This record gives sequence, structure tokens and C-alpha cells, in this order.
Amino acid sequence: MPKPRSDKNAAARPGWGLIFNWLCLGVMTAGIMLALALSLVASHVRGSLAREAADYAAEHA
Repeated sequence: MPKPRSDKNAAARPGWGLIFNWLCLGVMTAGIMLALALSLVASHVRGSLAREAADYAAEHA
């Protein structure tokens, strides 16, 4: 039966797990902020289109 191989590089890179966790947190936070910004822009556009439609309907009624 073969002997299990030890990972000799594991001791040389102890902080990669922490860096990966912070990187994931940063990407997730950026995604949430982008979704919030897009939602606010879409809400503003919807409101302005509704106002334009109401103005157009008032003009032609």
C-alpha cells in the first residue's frame, strides 16, 4: 500500500485561506452594491417614464 504523500507547500502558504475568504467577501459586497445601484436606476427610469406617460395623456385628453 502506498504511503500518503505530504503536501510540503502547505506550510509555505498559510494565509491563502484567509485571503480567499476576504476576496469572496469583497466580490459579494461589490455584487450587492452593483445590484442596489441598478435597482435604484431602474426605479428612477420607471418613475420618469410614468411621469412622461401621464403628461402625454394629459396633453392629448
